[in-house]
Amino acid sequence: MAETMTLPGAVDLHVHLREPSTNRSETIRGGTKAALLGGFVLVADMPNNPGLPVWSRERLDTKIEIARREARIPVAFYAGSQPEADNVGELAGMAERAIALKLYGDPTTGNENTYKTEDFREIVAEWHRVAPDKPIMFHSGENNLEAMISLVADEHGQHLHVCHVNSSKQVGLIQKAKDKDLPVTCGVCPHGNYTLKP
Repeated sequence: MAETMTLPGAVDLHVHLREPSTNRSETIRGGTKAALLGGFVLVADMPNNPGLPVWSRERLDTKIEIARREARIPVAFYAGSQPEADNVGELAGMAERAIALKLYGDPTTGNENTYKTEDFREIVAEWHRVAPDKPIMFHSGENNLEAMISLVADEHGQHLHVCHVNSSKQVGLIQKAKDKDLPVTCGVCPHGNYTLKP
């Protein structure tokens, strides 16, 4: 007789439901239904919707309302900010309803720029002021992770979560921060950017 194993429901802290946006690759209804069928009990949605990034309380409220009507499992949401978004004044309102702040330091959907950590200084300071207990999630670039760890985790003492780590260099920087007892965690991305050499 086969042995039965019961596992707790899974949580995915990094999904892209892409609604509302100009890209209909994934809806809140479809994405949460797939997650439910895969054994997930909660997902957390990233803010970089193509064409309609979640850089304001109004857009965050819109996503939350769609989820209230359409989601098949609970959905948590991230606030978003970028230097060119000029939305520092929106962070306090978004902090009330978001679980964390997502920053993009390297090209990704809807963004072709690579940033220096100093570009985020005002944003980080404001998030620390309005939400000191809510993490900052960071999509790092090739050369800005060490400085971002210093700014967020060391200077402000704020939890920094490094998204989709995919290199030994990033792992080394995160381990160095953890050795100093800085509040830094990470997620991995095995399909990340790398070059195969013959």
